[in-house]
Amino acid sequence: MRSRSARPPPRSPRRRSTSSPPTARLLSPVLTASGGAFSISATHRYNFEQSLFGSPCFDGGVVFASINGGAFAALAPSSGKGYDGPISTNFDNPLGGQQAFCGEQLSNVISTWSGTLAAGTTIQLALDGAWDNSFAEASPNWNIRSLTISGFGGNQNVIPEPSTYALMATGLAGLAGFARRRRGATR
Repeated sequence: MRSRSARPPPRSPRRRSTSSPPTARLLSPVLTASGGAFSISATHRYNFEQSLFGSPCFDGGVVFASINGGAFAALAPSSGKGYDGPISTNFDNPLGGQQAFCGEQLSNVISTWSGTLAAGTTIQLALDGAWDNSFAEASPNWNIRSLTISGFGGNQNVIPEPSTYALMATGLAGLAGFARRRRGATR
């Protein structure tokens, strides 16, 4: 039987964790441009943690592209709903310093990225969601309803099969269970 002589200090709502912050990446197949104009259009909504004052954000989502197999670089939307603000560089979010979709956007919006590419140019998209390593809101979420790409030999819808969503949800549930177990062990 254990006895305590003093109560533990109260927990801060933004207490740091020792585990790595969670991330999620939705990766498109490599697409080959037919030449000329291209357009990428996303219908999405999200609920990411942000400061009570609106900026900075603590969690968020960013769209990246790799051209011809090069390094992934962030894409800024050219029309429609743009990024909401920067991700805080505190609390170890891997997207710290990036402009991102963050805060609450509870109804579907459309964001579009467009430009021109030479015929034969390849592009691969990465939609990255990242969370900091502190206690988070109950359900940070980025719901990508549709992602349509044109200018690559016809319109292509690159939303994955339902089984891919199930696999991603299983992984996220495992991360949540690991974090909960780890927090329980440190109490």
